[in-house]
Amino acid sequence: MDKLPVPSLRPNFADAAGQVSPLLVLRLSPSQDISQTKAEAPMSDYETRFDAALSELEVAGIWRSNAQPPYVWVMRSVGLHPRLPHYLPFWRAALGQGVFFGAFWGLIMYVTTWGPQNLPMGVMLVSSVIAGMFFGLFMALYYKHCRRRYNLSDWVDLHRAPKGGFAA
Repeated sequence: MDKLPVPSLRPNFADAAGQVSPLLVLRLSPSQDISQTKAEAPMSDYETRFDAALSELEVAGIWRSNAQPPYVWVMRSVGLHPRLPHYLPFWRAALGQGVFFGAFWGLIMYVTTWGPQNLPMGVMLVSSVIAGMFFGLFMALYYKHCRRRYNLSDWVDLHRAPKGGFAA
């Protein structure tokens, strides 16, 4: 079964007329003619690590949807530089996952169930915080388990992408 090509999330620095900023670096192989190349921005340290992390996760057999959850894609599309969840420290994974889950779960519960039942605000907040704490804790434990099971590198040690197709 052939793998589908994965679009690159690297920005295109050309303007509407196709002019590329002179600050960008041309990457040429010895056999390429300069008229046949496109200018590309040099990869930042973050991009290099991100691509290496995606490749390492693919080589480990971790699904792309698990390796790069939707919130990572959203954060990257607005210009932020999040780490993949498998490479976060335990406390950051627990806090990040817990806060977002608790907030969204509480909002959905308020709209669908708690609001029509006129549940007291204190009960709603405590329930959301407890649900977020448990979700964050279990997700952080899951990511820690995956790091150990697949012997994943630390984020600071990622420099080169192993062979894999996620970072294409």
